[in-house]
Amino acid sequence: MSEGEVARKKPHYLPALAYLALNRAADQVDRGLNALGVFLVGSCLERSNYRDVDVRAMLEDKEYDRLFGGDQGDEQTDAFWSLLCEGIGAYLERATGLPIDFQIQRMSEANAMHRGPRNALTGLAGIAYPGEVPSWVRTRLHGPGGGGGEITGAE
Repeated sequence: MSEGEVARKKPHYLPALAYLALNRAADQVDRGLNALGVFLVGSCLERSNYRDVDVRAMLEDKEYDRLFGGDQGDEQTDAFWSLLCEGIGAYLERATGLPIDFQIQRMSEANAMHRGPRNALTGLAGIAYPGEVPSWVRTRLHGPGGGGGEITGAE
């Protein structure tokens, strides 16, 4: 790193292939739940020695209440929520080989209770590994030798 450059924090500490597999699998979850998005959260965004990989699907309040009973929830709806979370978590684990902790959250509660960073796994976020581009793109942007490898919009 040259003088004056600031070290860029990694967007997460997952292996590249597992991250890409998680994006593909999370897209199925997102569409199946009609979620507002599926997000990578927790310790894997901060450090390489994470215990598990926290993945959250966020639903609009109205949709969450329709599925899980809202304030009127009972043991049956709690069991349904647990079954869905455990089943989807097992699917994500099998698809990625990562230890997944998956939960479905109501949007208003998730936003009020969890102010930490979120890394969107679905939509445009799942197209490329963050911070990296293929070598042919670096060559096209920076000429032979490749340059820095990031697309900044300044080219």
